Formats: sequence, structure tokens, C-alpha cells
Amino acid sequence: MTRPLLLSPPLATATRDDIDLPLLERKFAYLPGLRYAELSESPIDFDAYSQRTMLEADVEADLFRQMNLALFQAAEKRRAITSVATFPRADLDELLRLAARADQIRNTLVMVFGKLALSITAQFSSGINPLDELMSEAHQAMLRAVRKFDPDRGFRFSTYLTHAVRRQLLRFLQRRQRDRQRTFTATDETALPETTRWTVAYEQRVTRGIHDVEAMLLTLKPRDRYVIRSRFGWGREFEPRTLQEIASELGVTRERVRQLEQRALKKLSALAAEQHLELT
Repeated sequence: MTRPLLLSPPLATATRDDIDLPLLERKFAYLPGLRYAELSESPIDFDAYSQRTMLEADVEADLFRQMNLALFQAAEKRRAITSVATFPRADLDELLRLAARADQIRNTLVMVFGKLALSITAQFSSGINPLDELMSEAHQAMLRAVRKFDPDRGFRFSTYLTHAVRRQLLRFLQRRQRDRQRTFTATDETALPETTRWTVAYEQRVTRGIHDVEAMLLTLKPRDRYVIRSRFGWGREFEPRTLQEIASELGVTRERVRQLEQRALKKLSALAAEQHLELT
């Protein structure tokens, strides 16, 4: 009697068509200057970091290196699997894991430093420059700063972010003033807040400002407060989300979420002015 051959189960494979289009077309923008051959993936306690308002220098630098490492490895993995007709499905799962890890680290950094960005932006807020419009500009500057920051340059991200947000807001105000056909004079520019060095005393002022904002958030209607927390990742259980993501969850239109966001930010700005709060 001939024994049947014992065959191992076929290895699950996938093709390029199995890769979702957003993942296939995504640009994994990692820093070209980091020594990736010397870096290795390390565990990250995301829950602990999400509660922080600042990070130690070594923790901050490690998070940026880990984010860029995940982006670099994702780019390499995608290049490898798209260069062949078929590949192990486990490789696709690994690509998804690396992309998700990079996003989680980025969202954690935005969550921590978003509070600093808001406190900086509040300095520029006024009757003709409402906080909601300025915060949109600051949020773009923060996302760009997270993507471009090089932890090996020797300075803190808080310093880099402060300059990036101030520069973005200054340019925005200059464009707005040109649109109003008014000249932006040297006097106007010097009247804007000057760059502050990051010291222990300045960090304490930022912390007090964060506590002030948290107290003001509690005065908002629950839905308005939820929109603000979701948009800017304010709170340990929140990550920065798009207008469309929030709209889908609440069952309303994207425009309605934008209106709720603007209404809430205007109220926060009015409360800060009424209570003479210095948010930095």
C-alpha cells in the first residue's frame, strides 16, 4: 500500500491588486539623513505618552527616529513586494503594520505638541484674526514640522515647532493684510509676539495655559467639546481627525462639523479675552 505524500499547506500569497490603492499610492516621507541601518524597532508606551504635555529630550528624539524608521521600512517593504508578481501575504500584513505604527507615533506627537501649538496661536488671536482661522494654519504648520523634524540636529522639537508655527501665522497675517490692501509695516511686525526661548519657566507657563484651556473646554456644549478634542487630539483618548471622519461618526455633514468647530473656537477665544488669560 502506497502512503500518500504529506504536503505542507500552500503559502498564502498576494499580488499588487491586493494592496489597497491609498496604501499603494501613499508617499512614505521619511528623513533621508538618518542612519537606518543602525536603528532598530523598540516598544513604545503610547498610553503613557498620550497623557503628557511635554517629553524629555531623549524620549522625544527616540519617537521621531522610530516614526521615520517605520516609514523607511514601509517604503522598502512596499518597493520589494510591488517588484514581483506575487509575494507572501505576511509581507502585506507587515506593510500594513509598519504604516499603522508610523501613523500612531505621528498622532501621539501631534497630540502632545498640539497643546503647545494652540497656546502659541492664542497669542496671535484678535477680533479681526479669530482663533479658529489661525488654528487651522497652525495645525498645518505642526503636521509639516512633525514630518520634517530631524532629531539628530541637536535641538528640541518644541523650539522647532514654536518657530514653525509663528512663521506660518506671520505669513498668513501678511497675506491677509495684503488682501485688505493694507501695508504690513515694520511696526506691525515688531508688535507680534517675539520668539521665546524654551526654559523651565516658559514650560511652566505653557502648562498653566494648557490647564486654562482645559477649564474653558468644560464650558462648551458636549458636542462642540467633542469636535474640538477630536480635531486637535486634545485629551489622552483622542487622536487628531479630519472633518470628514468626525462627520461620519456624528452622522452630519462635513460643513456642519466645520461650523461647530468655528463656533467652539470663537467661544474659547472670547472666554480667553474675557478672563484676561495668558495662554503661554
